[in-house]
Amino acid sequence: MKMKTIDEALEFYDIDKKYKKVCYQCVEDINKNFDASKLLEKIVIKLFKDDFTTIKKLWKFENINDLLGENINSFITNLIILLGYNFHRINMNELKFDNE
Repeated sequence: MKMKTIDEALEFYDIDKKYKKVCYQCVEDINKNFDASKLLEKIVIKLFKDDFTTIKKLWKFENINDLLGENINSFITNLIILLGYNFHRINMNELKFDNE
């Protein structure tokens, strides 16, 4: 995962730059763990690219540790949402919901 992607998401959502430090730390943690990185990628695809039926499979997990494992930075859930910013932006434009 690239820090540039996080910067773009923070700018898109106009999120306080103080939040960036926590995001960066989580990205560093994930980038050190190949399995976590690949799992994050799969989750993002399921949430933002795949058919809605694949999302249902994620709801069976009661907490993030069941889904990602014990040694994952819990802030990863925030990153998952941020990583969807580009899909959100595209949908907003296509549906003409963007601000003028």
